[in-house]
Amino acid sequence: MMPMIHCPKCKKKISEKADKCPHCGYPVKRNEKLLIAFCAVVSLVCGLIIAITLVSLFQHRNERKAVTESFVIAPKSAIFAR
Repeated sequence: MMPMIHCPKCKKKISEKADKCPHCGYPVKRNEKLLIAFCAVVSLVCGLIIAITLVSLFQHRNERKAVTESFVIAPKSAIFAR
């Protein structure tokens, strides 16, 4: 079964692939290019958010690792000397 939409003018059901309404002849405009552009922008934004999140997580992990290593590498005499 084909997806149906309503004609903007006569409100009768027509195929979503119709170029014009078979009942009243009203031309049906399809915004496929707009939809494709919108999907591309949403995908790009999501990709950027994921990339920024991953970079932030790896930087935080490396900073935490550097701090931990500085405590592990320090000699006991430096830690307990007072």
